[in-house]
Order: sequence, then C-alpha cells, then structure tokens
Amino acid sequence: LCGRSDVDRAPRLFFVADDEFCVHRMIVLTLIAFIGIVVVVAVVFVRRVRLPLVV
Repeated sequence: LCGRSDVDRAPRLFFVADDEFCVHRMIVLTLIAFIGIVVVVAVVFVRRVRLPLVV
C-alpha cells in the first residue's frame, strides 16, 4: 500500500523518506475502517434492540 509510486528508489531511501507518510496513511486508513465497523455495529445493535428513539 505504501509508496508504490517510488519503487525505483533504493529500499533504504524508500523506507527512510516515506516512513512518516506511510505511517500517516496507515493511521488514516485504520481510522476510516474503525469508524466504518463502529457504524455497522451500531446500526445492527439498534435494529436488534429496536430503540424508540430511532425513526
């Protein structure tokens, strides 16, 4: 996932130069996935419990 556009660089330079960007991208993807899972679980939970607050 990280730095496919920089394949022609040396591995050492690749890891050093793109480490911060790669970590940032992984954190963002993890947050998006986590939020998606939370939303799905919340919807399933609400439908099972059938809270009167949901219209």
